[in-house]
Amino acid sequence: MNLIRTLPAFLVFVLVCGCRTGPNPPPPTQVYFDSNPQGARIYLSYASGDRKPTAREYMGQTPCTNCIPSDSDGVLDIRRDGIILLNRFVPVTAIVEAEYATNTRTQTIRGPATWKTSDRVPNAMFFDFTRP
Repeated sequence: MNLIRTLPAFLVFVLVCGCRTGPNPPPPTQVYFDSNPQGARIYLSYASGDRKPTAREYMGQTPCTNCIPSDSDGVLDIRRDGIILLNRFVPVTAIVEAEYATNTRTQTIRGPATWKTSDRVPNAMFFDFTRP
């Protein structure tokens, strides 16, 4: 009889809390940013297809280390809020910009898409402002 009273409460608890299945998501890739000369501001944004990039996220001032979302293979992880995904054939691109004084340098990381190769998130990025 006591079991009959506690069973509905247990079922409500399980339904509200849910169950986690599968492995833990992989940690994002730690990326070391540096520039010559040092002191550049690093920004990260995302774009998909011909759409404008999302709002830029400040990553730090060189030299610095910050995280870029990646999956267990080290490929850009596009399952993130704010990323505009057109479809699985159009890759999402991460745009890393470095700004120093009035100069800007850009590096891109292509995300996964069907029938297209994707880039691994690098462990380090270097921006050289001494060359034109």
